[in-house]
Amino acid sequence: MAPIRSRRAVALRIVSVGGGAVLVGVFVAWLVLRQNDAIRPIVAMDSALGWVAQIGAYLVLMAGVALLAHGVFGRSTDEPSS
Repeated sequence: MAPIRSRRAVALRIVSVGGGAVLVGVFVAWLVLRQNDAIRPIVAMDSALGWVAQIGAYLVLMAGVALLAHGVFGRSTDEPSS
């Protein structure tokens, strides 16, 4: 039988999965937004702002995936290690 998880552990998993999904959604929104004709010249990859925005977007994506992985596959602290 699976161990009963504390409310704190369940809440932490829900927040991790939800936060990760939001961050991945922000990355996808950035991919759509940067294709806009009004924004494309500002954040083109031939400018410093474009590079900073793209690196920031990939960092947001990696943080979102890490939160998702922690929420789905992470072991809570009250589970025994076997």
